[in-house]
Amino acid sequence: DATDQAQSAAVVVINQSLARRYFGSQDPIGKRLRTSQGGEAWAEVIGVVGDTLQYGLDNAADPQVYLPMSQIPRRDFYLLLNTSLDADALRATLVRTVSELDAGLPMPPPKSIPPPKSIPPP
Repeated sequence: DATDQAQSAAVVVINQSLARRYFGSQDPIGKRLRTSQGGEAWAEVIGVVGDTLQYGLDNAADPQVYLPMSQIPRRDFYLLLNTSLDADALRATLVRTVSELDAGLPMPPPKSIPPPKSIPPP
């Protein structure tokens, strides 16, 4: 959201695992939690997203907090895309789009990763 700037009230999006663990059956939207970013400030939960399996299909999802880049700027980030499009065509489009947004932004060559063998149902 364009209003989520460095000087705006701190906001976060959390995953379902964090919502279940810390808020139980309560709706977490509008609740506040303390983050370790930005001097251990309090932030308002504005959304809940599904869990991701970051450490393999055999491991449970960890609670995750997502912070707006405009509020907690970082020098690096990762973009993971799941698509049925041609990987080479997508790479070219991605590089061109990033260059149009900021021609001075360094961007390593995008890489493909093999698809997982199977994904368990949620």
